[in-house]
Amino acid sequence: MKKTILILSLLCATVSITNCSSKQKQITQDPPPYPINVMWQDVSSWDSTTASKVAYYNPDKFIINVDGPGSSGTNPKCGPHIKDIIPFIDTLVNVFGYKGILVMHPDCSKGDYGNDWMGKGNLPNIDSLGSEVYKVYVDYFKEINDSLTKSGLTTFTELLLETENSYMCSSKSQFQKIFFDSVRYYVNDTTIKLSATSDWEGGKYVDWGIDYYYVQMYDMGWEDTKLPTHLGGPNKYSTERIDTLVNDMTEVIVANKFPITSKSCFTFTYAKGKTPHADAPMFGEDSLYWDRLQFNQFIKVFRKKTNCSSVGIWRCSSPFEKIG
Repeated sequence: MKKTILILSLLCATVSITNCSSKQKQITQDPPPYPINVMWQDVSSWDSTTASKVAYYNPDKFIINVDGPGSSGTNPKCGPHIKDIIPFIDTLVNVFGYKGILVMHPDCSKGDYGNDWMGKGNLPNIDSLGSEVYKVYVDYFKEINDSLTKSGLTTFTELLLETENSYMCSSKSQFQKIFFDSVRYYVNDTTIKLSATSDWEGGKYVDWGIDYYYVQMYDMGWEDTKLPTHLGGPNKYSTERIDTLVNDMTEVIVANKFPITSKSCFTFTYAKGKTPHADAPMFGEDSLYWDRLQFNQFIKVFRKKTNCSSVGIWRCSSPFEKIG
């Protein structure tokens, strides 16, 4: 995993980039304000504004949410379909100069499988009760990459599969290794990395046979668990709050024997939530929003305390909205 901040343009650089139509675009960028490795979409967004802001932050990895080919072709929060992905990646990489890794995160939720995925487009008609539902997502991953390759564009090199609330397999840890071994065999490409995500409970992912694991450092405010009680409720910025968060999160990591390695990325949520503080601790709620400098301060303390090498933001559209 690369270092936290890619100081690409030093302080303030003007970059001249040629796109597929041979036009040049002058881009002036300040240093990336967040010391993060991963920016992760919660819903699909594939317009030029999104591309420019991803390139502005220039994270090591950009996780793109992808709905199936049966999803709406007119709703800008659905898709992107292949016809949308090609110009989006072209703009992201060739116009705005994004240099990081592209990760595909297909929406594998049960509620969307029948409408968006099963038998849609060129995908196989695999029943949700079958044991090979994962092939639908892998086939689409391959189809997208084939199209990007034919267009001379950067391809996805990592596939992030979220088994929880999906038809792919039981979310129980003991079934994950068998499942991901099957996925890797079907992908049949040693250059493609496989990753997964789940909560902060222990180092269970170590035995899953995956390359990366995204630890969800939110939804930690449960009253009926042994979690530190300060992780729930409103998350108002202060230096004291930063110390409380970091100390309590470290307690969780240590208690659950969670290994801090180059394979693990600790992700924090900027979601607003329909219910206040529902997925606490939350950094993106309107009245409690942590700005760039505040979140940067939190990450610095978290890194020093835990000695972790990779952090990320889920619902990265929220910080995007704050930079105009």
